[in-house]
Amino acid sequence: MQAKDKENLRSFYETELDKYGVDYRSLHWNSARSQLVRFDVLKDIGLDPGCSVLDIGCGLGDLYGYLKEKNGAFTYAGYDISTKMVETARERFPEACFIVRDILEEKCAPESFDYVVASGTFNVKISGHDSFLRDMICAMYRACKKGVGFNLLERMDYDWYSSDRFYTASLDETVAFCSTISPRSEVKTGYLTGDFTVFVYK
Repeated sequence: MQAKDKENLRSFYETELDKYGVDYRSLHWNSARSQLVRFDVLKDIGLDPGCSVLDIGCGLGDLYGYLKEKNGAFTYAGYDISTKMVETARERFPEACFIVRDILEEKCAPESFDYVVASGTFNVKISGHDSFLRDMICAMYRACKKGVGFNLLERMDYDWYSSDRFYTASLDETVAFCSTISPRSEVKTGYLTGDFTVFVYK
């Protein structure tokens, strides 16, 4: 990711955080429900009690709060490139581990966590986004022991989302790329219009 893109992403989300505070709108979700629906789908990869999970683009720590309510005991780390987001997540959940970190610049040790997940992390468009997404999937896969899960906005024939601001992906192309990493992947669709989730297993 180029420095200007990273700064633009930080500025985008931190401006929303200043405007809305601890709220789903700070993360640019359509609703609190849509965020929880995506979490429900991601959980199906195997985010069960006792697992370890790395949350890429953790934002305000909402996935941690969700898993804490659902799972009880589990090991969690959340990474984000925004210092303000991480500081807010730490205030909300002081017992959890939140770190300012870009895994493309500061790579994770191989197989550090059972699962590495990202929810909404790839939705805001940056330059060279296709290459960025592929690099991130590879970095996430390197860090997992069992699997990677992430969601994307689906590229469709109509303008469901603003193409100037949001990145949309081809489901078929995404799955084809993931098949070059692992012979075992799974796609979840139908839970929200214009959204899909991919699981890539080791």
